[in-house]
Amino acid sequence: MFRTDMRLVIAATAACMLTTAIASTILAQDMLTLDIDSFSGKARISGSASNMGALSLSGYSISSIAGNLLPDPSHTSGVGWDSLADQGLSGWLEVGNTSTNLAELNLSSSVSLNPSGSVFLGNLTQPPISYPAATSDVQWGYTLTDGTVVGSAPVRNVGGLQLIIYNLTGNNGSPIETVKGVIFNSSFAPIPIDGYLIQSIAGSLNPTGFQGFAANGVSGWQSVAPSATALTELNLTSSVAFAAGSGQVLGSMFTASGTEDVTFQYDYLNRGQFNGSVIYKTQLAGDVNGDNVVNIFDINLVSSNWATSGPAGDGNYDGTVNIFDINFVSSHWGNTLGGGGAGITSVPEPSSLVLCGIGLVVGVGSFHLRRRRTN
Repeated sequence: MFRTDMRLVIAATAACMLTTAIASTILAQDMLTLDIDSFSGKARISGSASNMGALSLSGYSISSIAGNLLPDPSHTSGVGWDSLADQGLSGWLEVGNTSTNLAELNLSSSVSLNPSGSVFLGNLTQPPISYPAATSDVQWGYTLTDGTVVGSAPVRNVGGLQLIIYNLTGNNGSPIETVKGVIFNSSFAPIPIDGYLIQSIAGSLNPTGFQGFAANGVSGWQSVAPSATALTELNLTSSVAFAAGSGQVLGSMFTASGTEDVTFQYDYLNRGQFNGSVIYKTQLAGDVNGDNVVNIFDINLVSSNWATSGPAGDGNYDGTVNIFDINFVSSHWGNTLGGGGAGITSVPEPSSLVLCGIGLVVGVGSFHLRRRRTN
């Protein structure tokens, strides 16, 4: 065991020295993200939905100074971190397994993450009752097989419903006065609702352009006195369950150039009322994959979501992915926003060497290697 640990120390230290010597350039939109579901505590490492190639993940480290992580070595009731080693992926070794640090390293292979791919890590944190308590101090970094070190990667607190208000623009950000609203489930599990309320004290809502469940013929839903200050729908007989990653287009429910004071609440079936987040997003018309360029990758995303209700692939936000989205993308072909995505240079610094501590952890005898579970 001692010899095995020493080999790992040497290998980890050598890998660390190699990565610190390499300065690499990575596009901001191409960075991997750690998504944590505030409703369930589940987490995943996600690839970008941009036009990057696959990234080969060879190590990662997740920390929480407050100790909000759930290592749960026994995996009782399926609660706690489900490492890649636990999932039986070849070559992965746990090198951190505490409530303040979870880390893995692979010295022989890697996990390849496609642009829209992801790997789940189980219930990484204890789910709070509402946003985002136990996930607010979580940080993470990762290494790639090409020597890239990203010491501070994005952490997204997802979960629950969001109201996304899209301001669609033309080439290089020129306004085209088209604003669309979408209720989106950012959680990893279905969320059933039987009512919601959207408000704007300044009167920035557009009742004539609003098209919710009732306007789309969904059984049992009623729109209640839509106005510039409030848009409400209720269902007194049943409910609608938003599948993970799904949404409901609300039409042109926001006035172009209106005051951004919108609030959003919804009734989670049998759990009470929750405050949903409101996101204002400028998006290039036709850029359905969000990489700031209208090109073949947008056509591919429309095609892969064909005949669904979106919002993925629904370029014109009419609630259905179909030929009209192909036409919409084609009509804005070649347009760009913000130069098509600016690059950032990631050069290893002291803060970027979070994974280098892996070798030191091993060296002081804190290395923890768990056997794979057998069913």
